[in-house]
Amino acid sequence: MSKHLRASVEKQKQYYINLLIDTGVFKLKDQQLHEYTLTELETEYKRIAHMQKLEKATSS
Repeated sequence: MSKHLRASVEKQKQYYINLLIDTGVFKLKDQQLHEYTLTELETEYKRIAHMQKLEKATSS
């Protein structure tokens, strides 16, 4: 069971890493993205996505 859980977490981490890369983020605070936890990656992506949404709203 732990192998399946680990694989699932790694898959989710890769998903958020890809989203961050798509937004132009390759490192956070001088650390590579793969060094962060799933929770840290998810939080950072949500923060960046929210900022981009605000920028679009103010530029319209």
